[in-house]
Amino acid sequence: MHGPFVFTVYETHARICLEANDLLEFGSCLSVLLSAYEEASEADRQGSHPPEFYGYAILRALLENTPKGTLSPRHLTRRLASHMAFSQVVVELLKKIGAANVQSPQVQHALAVAKAGMTLRSLGISHGLTLSCFSHLVQNGDYHKFFRLYDSTPDMGPFLIDHMLDPMRNKAVSIMLKAHAASFSFRFVLWF
Repeated sequence: MHGPFVFTVYETHARICLEANDLLEFGSCLSVLLSAYEEASEADRQGSHPPEFYGYAILRALLENTPKGTLSPRHLTRRLASHMAFSQVVVELLKKIGAANVQSPQVQHALAVAKAGMTLRSLGISHGLTLSCFSHLVQNGDYHKFFRLYDSTPDMGPFLIDHMLDPMRNKAVSIMLKAHAASFSFRFVLWF
């Protein structure tokens, strides 16, 4: 039972869940959609939006597998476990969706948000992309890139990235305060 109507219903419901900030129900819809995209014929997928939801799946994996709280060196084990879980989820997804969907703007943007240290080639994927958890952007002082990517996120991706903003802002302000002490105005900080 994977006709065009089923895809329309699940995609619409998933979008409503994002707007309502119901990540649990969104996750259920996303799981059904991802397996349905894999099982359905091309005719059944007519009018559906797989690249959009593949991008959401990457952002959701990023959100779920980002360590909460402090990102200090003593939490390295937790950070590494989160990084590996995220990488495993994304690698499996990229293997399933095919090169055409990987090149879609939604998937490319989601991967750009997650971009950093670990190459996918070493994991058997030849698309030449790189991954890491979003905290890597902050730890390397690239919070500016993260916020620029947030501003250009396609479709309803900002609803997922919204959950990453507070930790990112906190870390960015902390880095700025340490680096500049009292040499900058708080108007600059309010921009974030």
